[in-house]
Amino acid sequence: RIADHPLVGDVRGLGLIAGVELVENKTTRTPFATERGVGALFTRHAQENDLLLRVRDDVIPFCPPLIIEEDEITLLIERFEAALEATWAALRA
Repeated sequence: RIADHPLVGDVRGLGLIAGVELVENKTTRTPFATERGVGALFTRHAQENDLLLRVRDDVIPFCPPLIIEEDEITLLIERFEAALEATWAALRA
């Protein structure tokens, strides 16, 4: 469901290791200009939703511990989606 968000250009990975790429234009997968700092903006919104992530440019990698439980994965995705929505709202404002 994350892949359907207007900011998400690509979701890739295998098993628990994944990456989500944020893009300015979903159709063309045009990246944001680096100076806009969208990855940093997203990181702030993630932290406000109690989600600690590292961001490389506008790609957010996931590598949770192997002992993560299914309900914790659900919570991680919910918090990630909340950060996406907050970032989307900030960029449209």
